[in-house]
Amino acid sequence: MLDKLDSLFKKRKKESANLHVSIGAYETGIDALLREIQSRGQVTLEQVETTFNVSKELAEEWAKILEAKGLIELGYPAFGSLMLRKPSEKKGDENEA
Repeated sequence: MLDKLDSLFKKRKKESANLHVSIGAYETGIDALLREIQSRGQVTLEQVETTFNVSKELAEEWAKILEAKGLIELGYPAFGSLMLRKPSEKKGDENEA
């Protein structure tokens, strides 16, 4: 059982290095993060930390800001890193005509 968990964490660690993000001249890190989430659909907090070379606290702060503005949703898995996702499409949205 511990071997399975160890291999799962190693696999997730490898996946965290897969993001390659470039930040434009007039773009902040949080802008680039939002663009990456919109492009990929989801990223982990661990990927944000390693890709943007920021602390866990700053990565969480960016996530909470984007969530508060309704730009992303946060997913809290039982195991693993916090997931930052594109917002799900709401059925019956009042703004639709």
